Amino acid sequence: MLGVIPAVITVHGLMTWLRQSCFSEFWVYLGGFLLAICFVHVSDAHYIYADIPLVLTSVIFFCYLHRANLALVRSHFLLGLMIGLATAFKYNGFFLVIPYLWMLLRSLSLFKAGRLLFLLGISGISCIVTFILLNPYSILDFHFFINELKEQSAANQGVPFFHHLSYSLAEGMSWPLIALGLVGLARSFFTRDSKIQSVTIFCIFYYLILWQKGQPYGRYILPLVPLMIYLAVDAARFISKSSSCFRAVIVVMLSVAVIINITKDIRFDLIMSRLDTRTQASDWIQNNLATGSKIALDGTSFSPRLNFTCAQLKQKINNGNDPRLLSKLNACEERPGYEIYFLTKNPGSNPFVFASPELAWDLEEWRDKQIQYLAIIPEFHSAQHVKMYLGSSAKLLKVWEPRPNQSDPSEVFDSQIITGGPFKWKDLLTRQRNGYRIELYEVV
Repeated sequence: MLGVIPAVITVHGLMTWLRQSCFSEFWVYLGGFLLAICFVHVSDAHYIYADIPLVLTSVIFFCYLHRANLALVRSHFLLGLMIGLATAFKYNGFFLVIPYLWMLLRSLSLFKAGRLLFLLGISGISCIVTFILLNPYSILDFHFFINELKEQSAANQGVPFFHHLSYSLAEGMSWPLIALGLVGLARSFFTRDSKIQSVTIFCIFYYLILWQKGQPYGRYILPLVPLMIYLAVDAARFISKSSSCFRAVIVVMLSVAVIINITKDIRFDLIMSRLDTRTQASDWIQNNLATGSKIALDGTSFSPRLNFTCAQLKQKINNGNDPRLLSKLNACEERPGYEIYFLTKNPGSNPFVFASPELAWDLEEWRDKQIQYLAIIPEFHSAQHVKMYLGSSAKLLKVWEPRPNQSDPSEVFDSQIITGGPFKWKDLLTRQRNGYRIELYEVV
């Protein structure tokens, strides 16, 4: 619900913004409907992502920016507050400063230099104070805050220029809707409407930022989604006025967009309503393998979720791995536990605190640790890699397959790691449940 509620409010916010921008009720409801069924918005609302409240804040920001009287101090205070709020949800929210500065630039005739600096100071202070109040650690542990910024910046290496257009936007919204959005974006350059231009300026800058310093996952374009729909509705309204022929083209494009998005939404919900392979594997292991068995898990985030033995939990707590394990220690006697190890090609490189102890891909080391079972995710390795390490030393015991009818287990349907659920058309159509193929081997 933490994702669904702000997503639903965002739909209402977009409709309010369209109505405020003098769109007729038909276009207002069309815009709201398109956002309500937009696949990337619907699918990511299932998760507790900071992107969803960021999108809501962005829509509220634009809605207020386009009706604010920039001659008033209160307007700049509230706009600064909203930029600070968006930044507190996710650092990318700070880029809302771009449309704010654009609108200010287009209103320069209203201010003298001193007044302009004063208003910028008000919005700046409002932004900073809001951010600090919502993220007090940024002051209380300033050193950690700066290091975190540096680490996140280093982790975001950017993507190919057309990646988010051809992958994130096209798969998340559909090509017809993106095409209309791009037409609306281009049209804004030929108008004198600074409000719609502020939307375009933000879309362009944000896309360039994702290109240079973004990650490849589809959810990163979420802040662009309601803005692209706004531009798409504007383009559809403009083109529909031209002739009945163009109006028919718009009807076809919007109909295709609606069919694609609703189909993907329904297919996604069906898949996510079933047990994923990780849960299936966990249930089978707990029902069929002896408590205390030594198991090595592959693919940290996508491997079966099993309980540690009490002895292993105590050892991890004594090593200071994670104080939250104390709560699990009290319940460890009541459920089956296993001596768990986490496979890694580079021991010491795993970013997850819980994923310890680590175990290298080394058959001799497995035998030294007396590993009895291996849970492998073959999609993360080449067939030669798995065969080289396992050879005749392990017997395939059980397979959990998200695509039962897949003829070639090595076929890749999406080059991006599944951080939530399936995203691409082909992946949605072929899989029956979420997760990766998991193979359980018994070491012999």
